[in-house]
Amino acid sequence: MQAICDFVHHHITFGYEYARATSIACEIFAERKGVCRDYAHLVVAFCRCMNIFI
Repeated sequence: MQAICDFVHHHITFGYEYARATSIACEIFAERKGVCRDYAHLVVAFCRCMNIFI
């Protein structure tokens, strides 16, 4: 799980101007930008893909 968190931290650019209530994990990954909610959303999606349930 730490590797997933590190990947998201290093590949997603944080910025409040990127906040959208309708963003989904695949959009966050494709656009490589988001806010803290998007980071968490993407980490959970990756963990589910790896059968890591948190």
